[in-house]
Amino acid sequence: MRFFFTASVHGKKQLESNYRLIEQEVKRLGHEVDNGNFSDQSPGEMDKWDEHQSLEFHKKIMNGMKRAEGLLIEASYPSVGVGFNLASAVQLAKPIIVFFTGKEEPHIFRTLEKINDKFQVVRYANLDQLRKEIPPALAFATENQDTRFNFFISPEHAKYLDWIAQTYKMSRSVYLRRLINREMDKLAEEFSMSDLM
Repeated sequence: MRFFFTASVHGKKQLESNYRLIEQEVKRLGHEVDNGNFSDQSPGEMDKWDEHQSLEFHKKIMNGMKRAEGLLIEASYPSVGVGFNLASAVQLAKPIIVFFTGKEEPHIFRTLEKINDKFQVVRYANLDQLRKEIPPALAFATENQDTRFNFFISPEHAKYLDWIAQTYKMSRSVYLRRLINREMDKLAEEFSMSDLM
């Protein structure tokens, strides 16, 4: 599975060994990791960037997140950039693993864990604990990876889905998943019987 990993550049002073361990363990377990070269950036240099340099860096991060199948975020160091990346990751509807160490955990983590079945927080106190928590977190993320399914629809269907999206403020894919889930609920007994055959 291809993961995109991001964390606070300004948090590198305190957490660089944590960042390195996450990337190493994910690779050791047979996955690909892209970090958009955030780990090569220096906080002092970034603070001097002009608007163009900043825009290019953030474009690279966003494109990396879009290409990935799953997202890894080390969110222990308070950062507006990491918060923005987290919000963007949730919008992408991909499996997300947030790594957190510390006492002041943002409340949003608990909320997202309850409402998003692809979101998980790995809470850890030290590097040994972090190393032990990574394999089950990756296994869970891998199991929750979506399968892409493309198909053609008529212009009338497309118009209807656009109306749903605007009226109910939900994406086409969320709406279609809900329809499928309703049908699965209706046919649950028949569906479970087919699994036995």
